[in-house]
Amino acid sequence: AGYTDKFSVIGMRVTGATAHVSDCLIEGNLYNGGSWTSASAAGLYQENGLVERCIVQCNTNALTTAAAKSAGGVYFGGGTLRNCLIAGNLITSSAADSAGGLYVNAASGEASHLTVTKNASQTASAIGGAILRGTVLKASLVSGNAGNTQMSVVSGAPQYCCYPEASAAVGTGNDSKAVVFAGVTQVLPTDFASVGDFAITRASGGFELVPEQYATDDLAGAARPLVAEGGRPSAGALEPAVISKFTAYMTASASSYAAGETAVFTLALEGA
Repeated sequence: AGYTDKFSVIGMRVTGATAHVSDCLIEGNLYNGGSWTSASAAGLYQENGLVERCIVQCNTNALTTAAAKSAGGVYFGGGTLRNCLIAGNLITSSAADSAGGLYVNAASGEASHLTVTKNASQTASAIGGAILRGTVLKASLVSGNAGNTQMSVVSGAPQYCCYPEASAAVGTGNDSKAVVFAGVTQVLPTDFASVGDFAITRASGGFELVPEQYATDDLAGAARPLVAEGGRPSAGALEPAVISKFTAYMTASASSYAAGETAVFTLALEGA
């Protein structure tokens, strides 16, 4: 955390096929690349290996050139990336081919169950949330980012993702319904115990959207529904909180009824 660099590409770089990074908080890094023109990211740059259950937040990619294929938070070029929150990151590049949160540029590998939110691009030409090149992004949420577009699909096709620009013509099983987070303000977490604001509600886009098993747990370590047992996981880094208690309310269409008059009763469940 808090690393400032003028020469290397990122705060953390993962390249080995057997590398395994988990349960890490990658935050507060500044990439001051100057005239660097290749792909870069201030938080995490992944080309291989497994990265899971990480929070990548509050990183700044302060490129002064219009470098393409760059991100404030995460650049994904291969391997497996899952169950991560990518939030509060910033890109300053004026390139349209750069993103505040996530840049996926991979012909193979898998990036799944990611929540990309509250990221920003400093210029109007860059993308606030995510850019996708390749059919490897799955079961992810991209919403609530500042900048030009939430997610730009340059090539490839997302699968079972929720983002405002989603359409039936691009990808498989995606959802454009609004994302509703459990927390009203989504305060950036200080540790893994405080990520609950970024879980979605049962009224949200992405709820029970995913018919495939990309992960058996989530960012907080909670179990995901098992597809083999008839369950459907939700998109994003966190499953909705389990509701153990419902409160039922019943209302009637009138306080009294005449003989032969139809009575209508409405039952509402609080917490559903």
